[in-house]
Amino acid sequence: MCGDSEKNMSAFADQNHAPNLTCVRLEYKAKVYHLYTYRLKNINILCKKMHNY
Repeated sequence: MCGDSEKNMSAFADQNHAPNLTCVRLEYKAKVYHLYTYRLKNINILCKKMHNY
């Protein structure tokens, strides 16, 4: 069994290493936004190529 000091250290380590939910949400939104803008750029490039031919 863990002593109180070991439990406290374990909880402290978990708190420091576990990702903050707000950070996870922001990171997810950033990835989605990046993917969205990347796709829009590709669509625009394809449309320009189609209109040029």
